Amino acid sequence: MTSVRFDYLRDGPSEAVEYLREFSRRTDARALLSFLGTAAGILLCAWMLEEMHVREAHAEFLQAQARLDRSATQAGVVRTEMAQLRRAVALERRLEGIRDTSTVAARRMTLLANRLPEEAWLTSLTWSERGFDLDGRGVGIRSVAKALRAYSGTRLMAVRAPTDTASRILDFRLHLPAQ
Repeated sequence: MTSVRFDYLRDGPSEAVEYLREFSRRTDARALLSFLGTAAGILLCAWMLEEMHVREAHAEFLQAQARLDRSATQAGVVRTEMAQLRRAVALERRLEGIRDTSTVAARRMTLLANRLPEEAWLTSLTWSERGFDLDGRGVGIRSVAKALRAYSGTRLMAVRAPTDTASRILDFRLHLPAQ
């Protein structure tokens, strides 16, 4: 085997080495350009994929924002309806409470008002511990008498004649003692 000795400090490069160097430079340049082209292609593909993902995410964001806006409007409607429902429930409970705790006096008031003859009507009904005071009006003295007979145990407190002579309507006050 033959050995070739190179001394770069004194001798210049041999032709074989020079040839290999030039070949290596050309290959390196091609490899570098090939690498750069491949890297640029990969980066471009990655950028395009990322851009596509960003657009999809933005579209989803806009859809979610629209749903949120719609649900905020619907939540306002629901809050309004819930407030109305709460008021209705509170009113219903109050009415049930009144119905459940209705006293004998309230039932008697209803019975009293329903007993009047057609020609007479009540203008005021007052309850005290002494009993009921019934203020009313009647068409003529006969209707007042019928009203007085409709309630057994009733005392006639006052009858006032009409102020004009053409009118036959009388004001009356009856007292029905508590039992």
